[in-house]
Amino acid sequence: MTASVKRKAPRKAANGSAVTNGTPQAALREPEEFVSTPKAEDEQAPAVESPYGDKQTYTFTPIGSDIPIVFPHISTVEADAHFFWKIYQMNEMFQAFEWMNKAGVPMFIQERVMLLPDAEKQRFFAGWFSAVVTPQGVAPPGES
Repeated sequence: MTASVKRKAPRKAANGSAVTNGTPQAALREPEEFVSTPKAEDEQAPAVESPYGDKQTYTFTPIGSDIPIVFPHISTVEADAHFFWKIYQMNEMFQAFEWMNKAGVPMFIQERVMLLPDAEKQRFFAGWFSAVVTPQGVAPPGES
């Protein structure tokens, strides 16, 4: 004869969060759905002002904001062997600071990035560094 275990559904705390083993847990929220509204043909997206002159830029718009963050494209940053030597023993966060300084990103723009929630910061840096960490025109070998 086998015994069955009856599980109780987590009870709710006063603030709506679940309580597990007597410990309140953060309330889980459904992910926000992205809805794109098509624009009329004569309506154009607002131009993003660049403090980097005519350099190619990387533009990131955080979730929940209409104000984009503009950086010079990573490919426009002149990084030499000495720069890589200088940063190779730093952790990734400090390497990012050095890259932003090397790129000439103003401190108030750097601060906007550092104030993003962790997930957004990760999305920002993954996008900005993608051209550096992903060799262009190179792919893994196909299966035999």
